[in-house]
Amino acid sequence: VINYPTANEDPIINEVSSSSNVYHRRWIELYNGTENNIDLSEYKIVTGGAHLSNNNLVAKHVFSLPNQQLMPSNYVIIQSQERTTSWQSNAQNSEQLIVLDDATYAPYWSNNGFVEIINSSDNSTVDFVRFGNNTQTPATDNQWPDFPSAASISGKALSRIAHQDNNIESDWLTVKFATPAGINDVNEFINNILENNIKQ
Repeated sequence: VINYPTANEDPIINEVSSSSNVYHRRWIELYNGTENNIDLSEYKIVTGGAHLSNNNLVAKHVFSLPNQQLMPSNYVIIQSQERTTSWQSNAQNSEQLIVLDDATYAPYWSNNGFVEIINSSDNSTVDFVRFGNNTQTPATDNQWPDFPSAASISGKALSRIAHQDNNIESDWLTVKFATPAGINDVNEFINNILENNIKQ
């Protein structure tokens, strides 16, 4: 097991899924880089929303998380709920997967968007990332000072670099191969293979 301790005492956003259409079951990966269990019910996810019945979009919606422990050095995927038009189905909650149960909205972002973790008790920002041409600001300003957004995620996932957490766009890369509930190292491994093959 490879541990990645972080300075943050809360969970961090580690990966954001690609986005193809409004029915895509978007997901967010959280990581616990602390030495203690984290009760996810103490946090909420804020991002765009798509109405479950008519797909009307809202710029911001708050999604509650269940009473579930995230162990140190572990990851969990927060995924959109199943819909009748979703090609993905039968996902069930586990230690590594939480399917949201919001009755009105599903998480939504296009190539541009934002994801924020807030503390349930005072709504302060725990972690934040925005990408593409999105201009959303976090509830707590210093969680993303006046820096550009991370790159647009057209056809790709957004991946944190080695758990860097400087609250700036250079913490993030767009990647072809997502690594849900795991270390963000597949793309580096594939790039090394390609470089070695080219040299041979």
